[in-house]
Amino acid sequence: PGNTDALGYGYGICQKVTGGESYATVMADVKSDIAPNDEFAASYLVSNAVNLLCPEQIWQLRNSASTYRPQ
Repeated sequence: PGNTDALGYGYGICQKVTGGESYATVMADVKSDIAPNDEFAASYLVSNAVNLLCPEQIWQLRNSASTYRPQ
C-alpha cells in the first residue's frame, strides 16, 4: 500500500520496522511528516500503527526503543 492515506501510512511504518529501521529513525521520519510533530504525537502514531497493523513486530519495536532518547 502507498502512503496516500492513514492506513497506507501505518503500513509504511510497519515496513520500516520490519525492515530493521531503528525506533529513533522511524520516530524522526514520522515527526517530519505529521503535525503536531511532538514526541507524544509521533510515539502515539508509531505504537498504534504497529499494535494494530503488524503486532508481530512489537518485540522488534520495543527492543529498538529501549535505548531511544528523545531529541
